[in-house]
Formats: sequence, C-alpha cells, structure tokens
Amino acid sequence: MLQLVLAENRTTFSPGDTIAGTARWQRPEAPGHVEITLVWSTSGKGNVDSEVVATATVANPMPSGEHAFRFTAPAEPHSFSGQLITLTWAVEVHVDPDEEIDHVEIVIAPGGRAIELPRIAPPPPRLPGQEDSFLKKLLSRVPQR
Repeated sequence: MLQLVLAENRTTFSPGDTIAGTARWQRPEAPGHVEITLVWSTSGKGNVDSEVVATATVANPMPSGEHAFRFTAPAEPHSFSGQLITLTWAVEVHVDPDEEIDHVEIVIAPGGRAIELPRIAPPPPRLPGQEDSFLKKLLSRVPQR
C-alpha cells in the first residue's frame, strides 16, 4: 500500500501557499527510501520537460509508516493549459526498491486557477496561386543572384 493524501484534500494553490499532506506506506520489508517530491511537467507537442522543485526524504523508513510533509508553492511556473502545451504540477511519493509511485495533480497559479491560453484560430485557406503577403515582402528583400 502506498498513499499520498493532501491536507483537506486541497489541490489548488496560489504561489506562496503551503502544500501539506501525509504519505503512508505498508511493505513486507523496510523500503530502501521513501521520498516525497513537488514536481512540474509539460505535455503536448514538442519536448517533454519536468523538474523536481522540492523534496522531503524519510530517513530510515520502517516497513509501515507515515510521514507528514510541507512545501511552499513556488512563484513560478504557473499551471497552464494551451492548444499545444500544458504544464501540470504534482506531489509524488516514491518508494524504493520497487519504485512504486503515488501522485496527486495540483494547480499552482494566481488565484489557484490554471491559466487557460487562448486558442489560436487557423489561418484562412488560400486560393490556389495566392501568395502570402508577408512571404512576398520577405522574399523581395532577399538579394537576387
């Protein structure tokens, strides 16, 4: 059993807020380590990025136990969702040696609300033979050989 519970089941935070909770585990043997992390990651088109922002490590964990943690919600990056990319925060608990993970997704943004990026309208369709005026201007600046 591995469980991560946030205080008051709260999942929305503003920068500077306290993110608190408890990690609980029960194993047949003492785990090599128990680690709780605050992490952000991106998803969508392009490269996936992630970063561990804060870590709480349990020293000499017993086969069964629980550990209270507290993190401060950082000033940035803010949680956001867009047409091409999304940034999500999470609190995770990792138990070694089997690397089992439990996590809770959270929002960190002003007012505790993820920023919704506006959708970009696709360009209007071009008629055959019609040139894009920007491209035409750009090509007019290229020296001819």
